[in-house]
Amino acid sequence: MAHLQAVRTTLQPQQNDYSQLTTYYDEHNQVAWGYMNAAPRPCFTGTLLREIVDWFGDVARRVDDPECADVNYVVVASGHPGIYNLGATSTCFAS
Repeated sequence: MAHLQAVRTTLQPQQNDYSQLTTYYDEHNQVAWGYMNAAPRPCFTGTLLREIVDWFGDVARRVDDPECADVNYVVVASGHPGIYNLGATSTCFAS
């Protein structure tokens, strides 16, 4: 999130019930930001997957809503400096 340091005063986390995804909307640049904060390890989890799918649905609804500001870009990044991992353990998706 280093690039957000310069705009921290204008870009605030969106209000949602996500526990492993922090989202921002940059209206000036029309960018939806999603930072993965998986726990207990920085890897893909079932919870993170559900939250990303839900967030993408919200972004799609926003794009279709003429009352909302446009979203031209979606960026998914890691909330853990130096780590970007979409791997998961085999128990992650076991039923």
